[in-house]
Amino acid sequence: MARLYVEAVTAPTLAANGNRNLAAVLLSITDTSGNGVSGIGAGNFTIGNPIVGAGGASVVISSVAASGPTGAYLMRLLPNGANNWADGTYLISLDVAIGTDDGQTVCSLVVP
Repeated sequence: MARLYVEAVTAPTLAANGNRNLAAVLLSITDTSGNGVSGIGAGNFTIGNPIVGAGGASVVISSVAASGPTGAYLMRLLPNGANNWADGTYLISLDVAIGTDDGQTVCSLVVP
């Protein structure tokens, strides 16, 4: 098993209090040599939301697509079920596994 290095930056994009629009996470995933890792999809991720905006729901992955150079991905997030976004800060843990390689990171998403 080798370690994957995962970096994440979030943006609410069109997500706002009371709607179900997509929020974005830009990810960079590299191997131990610093090379971008290709071939990662939504099924390679496990997401956790230990803290959500007050009255908000947990977050689920809507999609993941390669974006830009090798190892860069755009992840789209939605509130779980039929729930809408609630204003506040969502703390998110992301784990990615491909084959026997694994990595994780945490990030925050602020919904206005």
